[in-house]
Amino acid sequence: MNYQFKHHSVLLEKSMDALIIDRCGIYIDATFGRGGHSAEILARLNSQGKLIAIDRDQAAIDYANENINDIRFKAVHSNYSEIREISNTLNVTGKIDGILVDCGVSSPQLDDASRGFSFAKDAPLDMRMDQTQNLTAELWINEASESEIADTIYNNADERYSRKIAKAICIERAKKRIKSTLELAEIVKQSIRHSGPTHPATRTFQAIRVHINAEYSSLTKMLEGAVDVLKVGGRLVMISFHSTEHLIVKRFIQLNRPGNENLKRGLQTPTVPRLKRIGRVVRPSLVEMRQNTRSRSAQMRIVEKIA
Repeated sequence: MNYQFKHHSVLLEKSMDALIIDRCGIYIDATFGRGGHSAEILARLNSQGKLIAIDRDQAAIDYANENINDIRFKAVHSNYSEIREISNTLNVTGKIDGILVDCGVSSPQLDDASRGFSFAKDAPLDMRMDQTQNLTAELWINEASESEIADTIYNNADERYSRKIAKAICIERAKKRIKSTLELAEIVKQSIRHSGPTHPATRTFQAIRVHINAEYSSLTKMLEGAVDVLKVGGRLVMISFHSTEHLIVKRFIQLNRPGNENLKRGLQTPTVPRLKRIGRVVRPSLVEMRQNTRSRSAQMRIVEKIA
């Protein structure tokens, strides 16, 4: 590859301390990114340990194959929602000592303007984590109905001006096709009144990215599969970054832990509780937040498989 990203893995030391329970165990980094967490996992394992890294972004897998030369390591190009299928193929289902999940978009994806995740620089409206898929942000923005755009922006990012934004998008695309990140950001900016330090298009871009990559449904499916993949005593370490991710993770834990029988009717799990919580929610230190502003909203939750 002809570029390198400066990447700071969020909650690196704390996540490793929670994850590595057996130095000769088998681990999964479900979101490789640029390998910050994977490199630390490998550093903590002995010669018998193994690490499987998953990423839906081919650029991440290429980086892994080019930069990690270790017989203990295997990179897999796939959506982490397929974690059960991947583990079955590799014959490690029920043998995994720990799984690390770092949700959402990776720093390299945000920093590479050509990927279209950010409006910091002008770029094509892409936003695909897996660039082999057909649906791009440009295609969706120009062809989805006004109501679908509004609902998506509201449901995925709690944007209260979703109706105004959707209407403005449809008016502008009737004049000419919306193709770039700055075009879309400017349409959003001009359509609503906004004050505060964040750009008015921030929530809209988040919502579209989540939709294009089916992030919430993928996370839910991955968590369900992770329980089967872990061995009893294995740990699942989950780092989430915004309210809906936090909610998905919390509900997953709630429905699979002891005591769920005390929940409201309809919320209980129909099976024996399979997980127990380890400690409380972990957040970045002030030092880490100063060094890496993207860590500010991070929350880490840890569970252990008990059945």
